[in-house]
Amino acid sequence: DPHRLGVTDEEPIPSSNGKKRYPCLVYSVGSEGNFMFENGLQEYVGNDTCEIHVFDPTDYSPKDNPDALHFHAWGIESEQILKEAADEAANRTSVIGGGDGRYNTTAAAYDEFKTLLNASHFEREIVDDVLNNTSVGAYDFFVDYVRSIGRFYGDELINEEVSKIGMHIFTDNFDYWSYGDLSYYEETPDYSNFKSLQQTVRDLEHEHRAIDVFKIDCESCEWRTYDDWFNSNVDIRQILVEVHEVPSNADAFFERLQQEGYVTFHKEPNIQYGGGRCNEYAFVKLAPAFFEQQQQEN
Repeated sequence: DPHRLGVTDEEPIPSSNGKKRYPCLVYSVGSEGNFMFENGLQEYVGNDTCEIHVFDPTDYSPKDNPDALHFHAWGIESEQILKEAADEAANRTSVIGGGDGRYNTTAAAYDEFKTLLNASHFEREIVDDVLNNTSVGAYDFFVDYVRSIGRFYGDELINEEVSKIGMHIFTDNFDYWSYGDLSYYEETPDYSNFKSLQQTVRDLEHEHRAIDVFKIDCESCEWRTYDDWFNSNVDIRQILVEVHEVPSNADAFFERLQQEGYVTFHKEPNIQYGGGRCNEYAFVKLAPAFFEQQQQEN
């Protein structure tokens, strides 16, 4: 609700770091390159009213965007999940080169991986494709590529070359459990392009400020991150969220919002894309006095 965006007739003022500080602050998580909401909000309240920050792990940086619109190419994920993923990655060891070389970092393993791949019997075109699409700690492209060409080269050659390159490895992204055999691997999420809301607030120097509108459509991350919304040293005044499906913690999600003083002022199903399985909610935070008065009247 743009009518609740506080004072809208103030001019931006310089902050301690030399950047403009606008009267209102907006976070928009999950744009997918669509800036209709942000552009519409600026048209309604004026370009110099709200400082808008858009977050998406894919870089959809808009062209010719106003000074008040800032795009950040990272997604938002639960602080607890990111910590667990970082701890797990720190404990991993890469094993490559026939299984007899162990490294504490994937960089050294990747250097040897490139050397062995260049010396393999795969055609030059295949080697170049793999190296162009494989980064440090990400061997999944190589595995998928080997699988896709196996029918052309035969399992014997594939297994021979894979054994030379040492696919019995542990990487940041995948666990390979069978030496020289690509029949089984377990995928683990890649959080290299994600931050928690707490880290985002710190990095953008927004601690102890009010976020007038917090809009989030992150394909189910709302169920994992909602506790962080209220533990990030910011005061979120309005929340616009699309919720996806109905997980086991759905009741806890809405109960937490009520405990924090939010009430629903709008909701509707997303029948255009979600088939009714996704619903858009709008919440506004009310003063404790409102609830105290309601209790007295009841």
